[in-house]
Amino acid sequence: MKKPFLFIVALCAILFQGFNANAQDSKIIVGGGLNYSTDLNNLGFAIDGAYRINDSWEAAGGFAYYLKKDYTNWSMLDFDAHYFFTNVENVSIYGLAGLNFTFWK
Repeated sequence: MKKPFLFIVALCAILFQGFNANAQDSKIIVGGGLNYSTDLNNLGFAIDGAYRINDSWEAAGGFAYYLKKDYTNWSMLDFDAHYFFTNVENVSIYGLAGLNFTFWK
């Protein structure tokens, strides 16, 4: 059960990297990648997404799954809101507020 799940997460993370390339042309941004938790000293996989509500606001969410360590599985679910102060060419300055839920078993 664990190996197919990890394979699917890794495959999605690799595939979603390409969707992030044209993010400026769309209201929906999807991405993925690798995470490293300094508290856990462990590697994880992430899937992230954001929806541009208007020029100033964006809603974002993400899920991260960390590899099993010390007989414990960790995962994190994030919900964020971004407020853009400025968005000039390739530079964006924004404030971030959000919630993080961490699960382990």
